[in-house]
Amino acid sequence: MILELPRTSTYFDIRRFVWGYELYFECQGCMCEHFFTICYDGRRQGWEFNGDLDKPTFDPALRINRLYNKRGKLIRKRCFLKLIDGLITYSVHSDHILAGRTVALVPWQPDNRRVYANMDGHK
Repeated sequence: MILELPRTSTYFDIRRFVWGYELYFECQGCMCEHFFTICYDGRRQGWEFNGDLDKPTFDPALRINRLYNKRGKLIRKRCFLKLIDGLITYSVHSDHILAGRTVALVPWQPDNRRVYANMDGHK
């Protein structure tokens, strides 16, 4: 069954592909975008998603291993998080000030993106 999602929502920039979606959101700890992949073609791995764009839950946790700024300089090494019912819980193993804390998703504002994320080993 193909999940139908709008192009944007309060918390996500939603990009549709033939095989599924990527849902981009603002990570307050890294101050950049990360994304979850939802697949429905059966050939790719993706996250389980509860289908609720207002109080989203994704499983399993998201792991970002490296973040680079626009000039390619490594600025942060890792971010581990779980997104449950619209709340982001950062692992104590994240390399930023929100490690070990839980915060609400912030509204998606693409003009505020400051760095790009390399999704190396993101699941």
